[in-house]
Amino acid sequence: MQNYLRLRFEEDAKKKQVIIRDPYRSRRAPGLYEGYRVKSVLPALDWPEEPITLSYYRTHAKPIPIDSLDDLRSALKRAYQGGKVAATFEIDYPSGPIASVAFDELWPIIL
Repeated sequence: MQNYLRLRFEEDAKKKQVIIRDPYRSRRAPGLYEGYRVKSVLPALDWPEEPITLSYYRTHAKPIPIDSLDDLRSALKRAYQGGKVAATFEIDYPSGPIASVAFDELWPIIL
């Protein structure tokens, strides 16, 4: 996923956090910006039929909390669905606390 999005996910073991790094300032995935923390992930296999809103994410969804890169890896194992890889991230960004991304083998699809 990091290669497709041109991002890196970096673990801060002391604070038990995963931070988004965008060294090339690619902004290929709107909402996943440099320096913000990944709080939780909802992989595609757990997506509902309806659009994911912040309200749905916080009340009905069962996102996986992210404290380490191992947590992120295990969550993203469930991100493959129907020929695409997709996940919704809850990030520490006040004006846009959730960001969904999906991509097939060739192109990212930003939701």
